Amino acid sequence: MDFPQRPAAFRYFFSYTTSVAITGYNRGSRAARHTSDLHCVYMAFALRESWQCEFTEVDSRTPLPRKLTFATADKVREMAERGGALSNLESRQMLEYGIQSGRGGVTLKLTEDQLSRLKGVNE
Repeated sequence: MDFPQRPAAFRYFFSYTTSVAITGYNRGSRAARHTSDLHCVYMAFALRESWQCEFTEVDSRTPLPRKLTFATADKVREMAERGGALSNLESRQMLEYGIQSGRGGVTLKLTEDQLSRLKGVNE
């Protein structure tokens, strides 16, 4: 493949970069701006007589004091969905595999209010 002689024609090899540079599409999308407001918490769940959920902070791996118990797997799914853990197909499949095998874990993305309730600060 021969390279063009004119420097202006070079931009056609990477035409997608000019649109990104002009429109600024990749500069801080709405979702990306708000991810800094979220806190990552790991929820480990296991089926004993009921579904038991324990939480640890991802950054420091310190356990959070609140432990939740659910009667059905649907409540575990709902907790994961409300916590923003089911953002893609892979995470949904990992959750389903964990529920089928009787134990697993997901990373929740919680707001400040959700985290304080999980820590038991508002009580």
